[in-house]
Amino acid sequence: MKTTETPDDDLFEDHLEAARATPPEIDPDFLARLTDDAEREVLTRPRPGPREPFLQRVLEALGGWRAVAALGATVVVGLWIGVSPPATLAPSVDALWWGEADMAVYLDPALGFDDLDQEG
Repeated sequence: MKTTETPDDDLFEDHLEAARATPPEIDPDFLARLTDDAEREVLTRPRPGPREPFLQRVLEALGGWRAVAALGATVVVGLWIGVSPPATLAPSVDALWWGEADMAVYLDPALGFDDLDQEG
């Protein structure tokens, strides 16, 4: 982009130079009022209350004590099944743990419902 200088630009630059040479002075009365207003604002601002303990904030973030109790029970049952699986799940858990078999065979939702068509 091409810029062209005009006499107005020179006049503008002269005004900017004059403004830079003599910075404006701030009225001391204005500074006193500004300081008073700032001090009054600091003194009247309400103080923040005590913060909640960290564990209480985490408990609330997880959904309350009921959600944390359900999460804890789920973790305990998952560990229990992982360490000492029931006889029907033992091959599945061993295969999943050691990576010996295809996951689709052991995660079939209809597994164990084979005898339903033969009843009655």
